Amino acid sequence: MSQETPKKVGLLIVGLGGNNGVTLTAGYLANNRCLEWETSQAGRVSGPNWNGCITQLEPRGDHGGVGFKGRYPLADAGKAA
Repeated sequence: MSQETPKKVGLLIVGLGGNNGVTLTAGYLANNRCLEWETSQAGRVSGPNWNGCITQLEPRGDHGGVGFKGRYPLADAGKAA
């Protein structure tokens, strides 16, 4: 019996029409497409990141703080199907 690694990771969003589902979907699409936009500061360009997603943040602070990436075997959100 061989063990294969999954080719894609899916995402099930319950209540997609709500604020959280729409925000998660917009964040995923912005990260997936590497979108950029001009900020209110003239000439400054910004891009998406996963800073609002606790599963994609690195642990911080003396006691680890928030963030689960690296603590547990979690999928990379940027590679979701």
